[in-house]
Amino acid sequence: MLFATKMRNFTCTLLLGMALSAGLSLKPVTAASVTVNGAAANSVDQIAGTFHQLNAATTGTILDLNVSVHLGSFNEWGDLDMFIVHNGISVQLLDHDNPNDCCSGGLAFDVTFDDGSANILGSGASFGSFKPQNGFLSAFNGQNLAGIWELQIFEEYGLFENETDLLAWSITADITAIPLPAALPLYGAGLAVIGFIGWRHKRKAHSTA
Repeated sequence: MLFATKMRNFTCTLLLGMALSAGLSLKPVTAASVTVNGAAANSVDQIAGTFHQLNAATTGTILDLNVSVHLGSFNEWGDLDMFIVHNGISVQLLDHDNPNDCCSGGLAFDVTFDDGSANILGSGASFGSFKPQNGFLSAFNGQNLAGIWELQIFEEYGLFENETDLLAWSITADITAIPLPAALPLYGAGLAVIGFIGWRHKRKAHSTA
């Protein structure tokens, strides 16, 4: 009886110590790319601004973020301000005050904003991959992808309001799943072993009685 009690206590202490030490580490996770699409909308160039939301259901820590925006033809892209907002963080994609005035008028706009792009908006370009004009999308790194994302579009001067439509937009993020402590499976196994030892002890005591 005394030996069994000592063994049970020793096993409990050993498993608890292993669980606590392993709890400091995290399971390795693999990066995945997730794209979430927003809805199209008409007449998005307004002085008061238009606000377009999507809800990302996937949970994960952002490692890298790109934003794609496809607008119909417009007379003066340099009049637009555009922001992407999430979790209280805002990054300006288009800046009407930027010296590299964006894009030639009369063209459609189909751009992916990417910090890693070597291209800068301006000189008539309105298709392809470009850096944001004011800020870095890396501001979202470390944030949880899940939740509401908002694309905000403003027409600064009102000269060409109601001229362009939002044909499509999306966010694409490289994420890692939020990891669980590596100790949890070990801790669960420890509880199972402790329970089994306790059950055997009670069964043996009952049989003896």
